[in-house]
Amino acid sequence: MSVSLVSKRHRVVVVGGGAGGIELAIGLARRADATTDEVVLIDKESSHLWKPRLHEVAAGLMSPGEDRASYLALAQAHGFRFHYGALASLDSSSHTIRLAAAQNTVGLEAVLSPRELDYDDLVLSFGSQVNDFGIEGVAEHCHILDGSAQASAFNRSFLNAAMQIAEGQREDLAVGIVGAGATGVELAAAGRRNRRLSRPRSTWRKRAWPARRSPSSSKDPSARCAISACANGGERVGGRARKRCKDYKVSIVRVGELNRIGVFLPNLRIIAR
Repeated sequence: MSVSLVSKRHRVVVVGGGAGGIELAIGLARRADATTDEVVLIDKESSHLWKPRLHEVAAGLMSPGEDRASYLALAQAHGFRFHYGALASLDSSSHTIRLAAAQNTVGLEAVLSPRELDYDDLVLSFGSQVNDFGIEGVAEHCHILDGSAQASAFNRSFLNAAMQIAEGQREDLAVGIVGAGATGVELAAAGRRNRRLSRPRSTWRKRAWPARRSPSSSKDPSARCAISACANGGERVGGRARKRCKDYKVSIVRVGELNRIGVFLPNLRIIAR
């Protein structure tokens, strides 16, 4: 059963607590008259992690909860209200939105039932999402870095592969990063910096980095990071990405196709699997 949350004050609802949405909610709340105005922030997460730091979570340089800010704490500190839940529907004619039920991540028990809110002004601040630029296989076979859960999943997969190498159950690890934007370049650089910290002491040298092989060898998982320069990135962004990658000895290539076998270049050579 849906719970109706009606306000007698002028209600401004901001859906999406990313960098833009949360700054807007705080700014509006500071200027609002608490007796006549109400500012509401809605997000499907209970806390905020600055998106430009996702590469650090993915690379294992920080834990997902290390730099998170609770929306409830921010709401109390700055004078707006926070409602936890995903936007389920919007009715512009009646000026109402409906929030889906919120479930506990453990056991999937219902924490909050569906709710309906009226609004006077509505701002949709969903933020950006990863664009696969039409490259076949990305959506089906790649880790997407749009949130902390996805970044943690990538890190877990990377660590699992490292443990398999350490136990002699895997020969090497190749990582392909598609996208030469800030996140992709920083993730590649963080992987290079973090290489020695994550390397098993003995078996890694034997199976993944032979003593006579140079650090930029194809057997070095971090050195195998390959970033595809997306056509829509622009020369200015692409030039900076290429320079950053060159500094860390990371190759930039153009991706032809991705599938369950690996990442293929236009000449059909596999660079990651």
